[in-house]
Amino acid sequence: MRNSRKKILVSHHLDGNPYDPIAPHTTMAGELRKGERIPRRPLPEFAEAGNLAAGLKRDGLISTALEDTNEYGPHSMILLLMVVATATGGILLAFRYL
Repeated sequence: MRNSRKKILVSHHLDGNPYDPIAPHTTMAGELRKGERIPRRPLPEFAEAGNLAAGLKRDGLISTALEDTNEYGPHSMILLLMVVATATGGILLAFRYL
């Protein structure tokens, strides 16, 4: 009986191991530096705001939270989470009394 198994996984890496995180190869996310397993994506372009209120007033909550238009993206994500959780809780509470 002949061994009819074929190599299914064709590697484009230099050392032949596609799962080696140190192997130099191109990735979709960006540059993979030596010793890193997760490639870095390029930093988004943003304009600095004086404080959170100024950033939200200039760029808006959705733009600041989802598109990182200024440095207050994580803070506005928490605010967006509170808004969505409050709306969801209100809808669920309304269904309780219908």
